[in-house]
Amino acid sequence: MNFNADLHTHLAFPEKELTDEQIKNKLLEYKDAGITYIRDGGDNYDVSRRAKEIAKTLGIDFVTPIFAIYKEGHYGSFLGKSFKDFESYKALVDEAEEKGADFIKLILSGIVDFSEFGLIKDGDFEYKVVEVEEIKVHDHEHEEDDHDHEDDGGHNFVATVYKKGEPVFSLDELTEMVEYAHSKGFSVMAHANGAANIKVALQAGVDSLEHGFFIDEECASMLAESDTVWIPTVAPVAAFVGNTDYNQEVLKRDLSEHIKMINRVWYLGGMIGLGTDSSLSNIDSEYNYLKAAINDQEFSAHLETSLAQVQWKFKK
Repeated sequence: MNFNADLHTHLAFPEKELTDEQIKNKLLEYKDAGITYIRDGGDNYDVSRRAKEIAKTLGIDFVTPIFAIYKEGHYGSFLGKSFKDFESYKALVDEAEEKGADFIKLILSGIVDFSEFGLIKDGDFEYKVVEVEEIKVHDHEHEEDDHDHEDDGGHNFVATVYKKGEPVFSLDELTEMVEYAHSKGFSVMAHANGAANIKVALQAGVDSLEHGFFIDEECASMLAESDTVWIPTVAPVAAFVGNTDYNQEVLKRDLSEHIKMINRVWYLGGMIGLGTDSSLSNIDSEYNYLKAAINDQEFSAHLETSLAQVQWKFKK
């Protein structure tokens, strides 16, 4: 793999509580693998804050939100701190600033549950975001092309229709949150799954979209028209393939839809970046999944462009 960055990792996991020596050893593993830029997603164990200081001594550019911020009762307790209202949210942004955060990370949804296609588990909440229906999207710019297969980079694209249910955050609520972070000089990393949550995140002006499972055609177009970088994190989900503790049919369908949308966003002109959401062990796998999904000779150059965008934005 010819790439020197991981744009979404969690150095704290899976161990959670690490000594400074253990943190140093993990960082050295990245450096030995040629990874010299790491954007961490934060944790609730003070690991990423300490890692930032240790990384400076090792010649590694390590940026972090210190901790993630999530809505009380929802997913995110092991990643950061919760808030009840806008005032308590602002207090957390201010705390992150005091602790040396490089950017703000917001958790705007739960995580994908493999027991049922389209199901999101979100702390005390559970909701389904997918309608089992498909539509054909024809690209009029290529009407003269005689392509009739399901998806060849945008022609006669078959898309899943997603529910437009209520997002976890209203547009007004999230816009106010993003604007406050921006007013403090922070960019915003947004964890979001489900089209309704993703759409609101993009409308509110987040600077990067993390995961983005169950993205739909409308969101793909919005991404392509924005300067938001999408970090699809395929490898940590793909790692469960073959694990019979999880519904393999659902898991593989989740992956298939996700990879299809990576291709779609690429075709429409969106920015896609490489992040493992886990650790160094997944970085080669993530690279290969993105390369296969994008399937273009400009793939490596595109990753470098997305990296440059993240490096420019996610540094206070």
